[in-house]
Amino acid sequence: MHVFLLPIRGVMGWLIATVALGDAGKQPRRHHRQDIFNGATVFSDPRSELTCNASGSRKLAREESMAATVDNISGVRLLESGAASTSGRHAPSSQSASPLARDLVSLLYQQNLEIDALVRLESERLRAGMEETCERRCRALVSGLEQQVVKRLMEKEAELECANRRNAELEQQMRQVSEENRIWFAMAKNNEAVVCSLRTSLEQALLRSAAGERGEGQEGYGDSEAAKLPVDDAQSCCFGVEERVQRRTTTCRACGEKDVCVLLLPCKHLCLCKDCESKAHACPICGSSKEVSLQIFMC
Repeated sequence: MHVFLLPIRGVMGWLIATVALGDAGKQPRRHHRQDIFNGATVFSDPRSELTCNASGSRKLAREESMAATVDNISGVRLLESGAASTSGRHAPSSQSASPLARDLVSLLYQQNLEIDALVRLESERLRAGMEETCERRCRALVSGLEQQVVKRLMEKEAELECANRRNAELEQQMRQVSEENRIWFAMAKNNEAVVCSLRTSLEQALLRSAAGERGEGQEGYGDSEAAKLPVDDAQSCCFGVEERVQRRTTTCRACGEKDVCVLLLPCKHLCLCKDCESKAHACPICGSSKEVSLQIFMC
């Protein structure tokens, strides 16, 4: 008796085929086919119902040359255990074992399909869970990055707005300074023109004053007395008159001691010093009221 262990893929079990060898003369020699069912090797009779060999009788003559030494198959017994059976019991017949084998193979195949389906279901569920977790983490990461970017953009926008406001303030200050500079430049030109005009008027006034005093001095002397004076006395008299006129025109008309340095307006008389200007309310020459006074620096 030979025992064949036939593994069924995906199922914890073995398909055990027990073959009993009898007398070679009692039954005719038969060729046993080797089939592969669900990844397992099965030795069966060509006309047995286990392998469904419907065309076994037609191929018997061609397969006789390849027959093995096995002469008699008494039965096939199917066991769920992986060890060889020691009970000594044999299947009643090939016909009674075939439906049981088919049912067992069908059951094992169905269990294999169910296990594969369960594995696929669990794999899909695990893959979906991993994808959902990865997607959730990616969304959290992207959300955090977006918040950081928005915060940084808001800070930069605030800095840019502050810089623009500061730039506008500086431009306004620059325009004000430029306008003030233009005004001061115009005032400087105007003051320069006023100084030139006052200097010309001062020179003319000094010349007129000198000419008037010289005429008064000449009227005070008689012709007879002037004719009797020697030449030296005449020259000394002229120098003395010029000196007195110059001294009188450059000294203050109020105190008569300090030099004149204040011009009175609107009469335009240069006749007071700095100390007497604060006390005088009218021009000492023409008597007109003092409205404005300008300090003149004589070179």
